Amino acid sequence: YEETITVANDNKKFIKHCLDRYYRNDPTRRGQFVVKFEIHPDGYVIPETIRVLDSDIQDVRIIDCIKRTIRRWRNFPPVPYEHGEYAITQKYFF
Repeated sequence: YEETITVANDNKKFIKHCLDRYYRNDPTRRGQFVVKFEIHPDGYVIPETIRVLDSDIQDVRIIDCIKRTIRRWRNFPPVPYEHGEYAITQKYFF
């Protein structure tokens, strides 16, 4: 579990790219969002499970960018198939 959280935290830089892309004219912008997704035993995010649970972000383009970014994450530690898919809820601050 700790390895999964570490990977999710390390992937924050990819989320930041989406925020920087749209907020480049407002570097003082601050907020947070909470996202939930499931991870396949092979270590990749299952795209159809990505859900934004809470967010200060009103711009749908940024939310879509974040979802596309998370969809590409394939660097989570694999787990035995008998453990099945597992969900993670992660809060990001920006």
